[in-house]
Amino acid sequence: MSQQSFLEKVQKNLTANGFPEKKVAFPLEALYEKADKAGVNFNKVREELKTLGIKTETSGEKIIFSMDTDKGNLFKKAQEMMSQMSPEQQSELMNKFQNMSEEEKAALYEQGKKMGLI
Repeated sequence: MSQQSFLEKVQKNLTANGFPEKKVAFPLEALYEKADKAGVNFNKVREELKTLGIKTETSGEKIIFSMDTDKGNLFKKAQEMMSQMSPEQQSELMNKFQNMSEEEKAALYEQGKKMGLI
């Protein structure tokens, strides 16, 4: 499984559990094990989630996912837009985003702020 596929699976599980309206917690060790089985570095997945405005924090044996308030509105709007796209379009968009440099992602975020999306 690719990092992209694993990231999408995590996002679907978060949404199924009430995210972004609620904080969501999953067993920390289980996520690292599933990532390892999939051949994915979960720390890299956490970094990618961070660029999407999803904060992760460990608390004991749990990992807690919450929305970065600055990026929350952008995430919600992106979710709304993506729900209207086909799976192929969603995958293509996520691939484009993942292939962006950190500078390009930051510029995109700033552009969203200027447009009033955030």
